[in-house]
Amino acid sequence: MENREIVCARQANAIPNAQLQANVAEAMERASRGIGKAHSLADQIGETSFIAILDRLRIESMAVIPRLKMLKTLVTELEQEAAGTAA
Repeated sequence: MENREIVCARQANAIPNAQLQANVAEAMERASRGIGKAHSLADQIGETSFIAILDRLRIESMAVIPRLKMLKTLVTELEQEAAGTAA
């Protein structure tokens, strides 16, 4: 089981624990890359397919994805859709 700590900070460098700061910064970078990739894939597959995938995963908005795991699932679904439309 993962050890999770809750941190309230607007920037990773405001976290007093250096290891936790590094972990948060890494998670923020992964989230940023994932969102960028999701937007790029959404452009490839079109709005209708993109919205259908968001609905299927019960994601209300790209601005509100509660966990990195859900973002990863979204990107995987979008990649599969893009591969299917390219074939």
